[in-house]
Amino acid sequence: MDIKVQGKQCMEKLKGVLEECGSGLEYVAKAVVCLVDMNYFSAFNEVYAQYMGEHRPARSCLAVKELPANEIVKVEVVVLKKMRLSKIRFDMSNWRNGL
Repeated sequence: MDIKVQGKQCMEKLKGVLEECGSGLEYVAKAVVCLVDMNYFSAFNEVYAQYMGEHRPARSCLAVKELPANEIVKVEVVVLKKMRLSKIRFDMSNWRNGL
């Protein structure tokens, strides 16, 4: 499959999931991109830039031997969304306690 085609499918799925959760690509704080061939980097980067626009979160790109279902690209993100302070405190206290 073409990296631009699969990259677009990947970013569309990601965008859709974030929107269903009441978030969006503008809340992405960090992205991890996995490619089965680093020769795909430039082409995928074009697709990624179309979706991210001026928003430039931290990003890592990893070369992997293979991905499930004959995928050639996978994107994982960490997303920040506005929350009430009490919710943040609750989450952080659980994290500190190892829960």
